[in-house]
Amino acid sequence: MNISELIDYLTVAFLLIFSFMGILFSIALIVFIRNVNKIKTQFDTANEKIDSFKESITTINKSVEIFKSLFGFSSKKSNN
Repeated sequence: MNISELIDYLTVAFLLIFSFMGILFSIALIVFIRNVNKIKTQFDTANEKIDSFKESITTINKSVEIFKSLFGFSSKKSNN
């Protein structure tokens, strides 16, 4: 075995090692991106639910104000 054969074997070994590492890195990156997209989707649905809840609270507050105005309740407290 001379130096040129050793260099050829080392070149093939490094090629295999770095190819395998590249494949593993690609798989890890794909898994990471999928998890980030799942989290983003969960945040989006949570924001939609929060917006819906805020609209419900606004509607309830308007209904309470209408009820108070119909039955003469005052929003100010008296000092008596």
